[in-house]
Amino acid sequence: MSAIALDNTSTYFYNNRGFDKYKLNDLVGAMADIEIAMQKDPDNSFVYKNRALVYIAMKEWDKACADLTTALDKGFTLQYGPDVKELIKANCSN
Repeated sequence: MSAIALDNTSTYFYNNRGFDKYKLNDLVGAMADIEIAMQKDPDNSFVYKNRALVYIAMKEWDKACADLTTALDKGFTLQYGPDVKELIKANCSN
């Protein structure tokens, strides 16, 4: 039984499964799960970072950069470290 089957209200389960799908290059599946996580907790900075990774893989730079900026605004760096700043530097033109 999956964690989502046990608790389909958890942002983290959907976000983590979305990230796993992203790593497996299932970008459509990743986006679907990450967007469910985003609906459940629109203030979760990690969800925006993960959706940005999917957008980067899809070469949708504007959407990726918008999500990375939102992740920063929602406190990603304070909670998790400099990953988002590094992604912005590597993928977003100033």
